[in-house]
Amino acid sequence: MPKYNTEARFHIYKICREMTEDFSAKDIIPKLNHPHSLSTIYRILDQLVDDKILVKNGDRYICVHRDCGTKSHFFLKCQSCAKTYHIDCNELSTIEQHFYEKHGFKANLNNSFLTGVCKKCQSEAK
Repeated sequence: MPKYNTEARFHIYKICREMTEDFSAKDIIPKLNHPHSLSTIYRILDQLVDDKILVKNGDRYICVHRDCGTKSHFFLKCQSCAKTYHIDCNELSTIEQHFYEKHGFKANLNNSFLTGVCKKCQSEAK
């Protein structure tokens, strides 16, 4: 099915680019100027995932920033507060190289998620 650059798609794309943390489809609703059904929002978000503009993790989405200058985009998700951190780290290429040289596995770490506990939640747990 062809994708059309509708006004709804444009506005939802723009809202996604402005989001600094991961978000759900329901988080988009209050930011829209015109009402759209939740199914329309989900359909557009899934198209943006297919277009590699967004990454989906469960029912949450995060925008992939293409202007950061690194090859790999990596995400750290806190298991305590559920916040997602977008990481630009050139060390990822070292990990990919290690997997290939030592294990014969050509890994693609783009848009990968690691889970753990963020610094803030660690300090609050003390």
